Amino acid sequence: MTAETGIRFEEDNQDRVVPDQETAIAAFQQVAAYTETLWKNDYNADESRVRQYTLPEIKSKTREEWENSERPELLRQFKQIMYGEMPGRPDEMRLELLAQKDDALDGLAIRKEIRLHFGMKNGRKFNFDMLVYIPKNAPGPVPVFVGLNFSGNQANTPETDVRMTRLMVQDYGTDMRMRPLWRMRGAKLESWNYVEAMKRGYAVATAWFSFCLLRWNRF
Repeated sequence: MTAETGIRFEEDNQDRVVPDQETAIAAFQQVAAYTETLWKNDYNADESRVRQYTLPEIKSKTREEWENSERPELLRQFKQIMYGEMPGRPDEMRLELLAQKDDALDGLAIRKEIRLHFGMKNGRKFNFDMLVYIPKNAPGPVPVFVGLNFSGNQANTPETDVRMTRLMVQDYGTDMRMRPLWRMRGAKLESWNYVEAMKRGYAVATAWFSFCLLRWNRF
């Protein structure tokens, strides 16, 4: 535990170094109070406390009417109330292949670990790592499932040689512990079924969600 933050790191004797610890401490310090309040106190799990709500009437009679009138209004509300404006493209972007395995998942897939680099003309830079599985015997381009994961790339695959996701994960227990992500290796296999996706001819690409949050970008 550090005196400045009150956040305790789990001790471990294994020869693994977690990068960016100071960044992780500062970031979690900023969001700790918010997450503690939002995730533990401000949600409702009691159905009886849900207020009565009537869905608005769909006025359009045809698909064309809905696409031309009500759909734009729904998109405007999602943009204004929930998601905000879609950010523009970065000024610079490049891909760095960190590793490739041509016989992944017992020969079903080609596995690529890619670092995506982004940069702006004002000097700000950012990068994150993506894990990609591609059906090995696909005759051509295939559809791709793209999504974020919540425990690090190494947590969602049975392959133990996948690179460890950088930074740390917070334990929202009573002691607010932070632990290296390698403790999560293979812990969330139910989240992504890479083997079945490969058998059915789909590629899968995923990255750890915290790398894409603005709070990491402040440091």
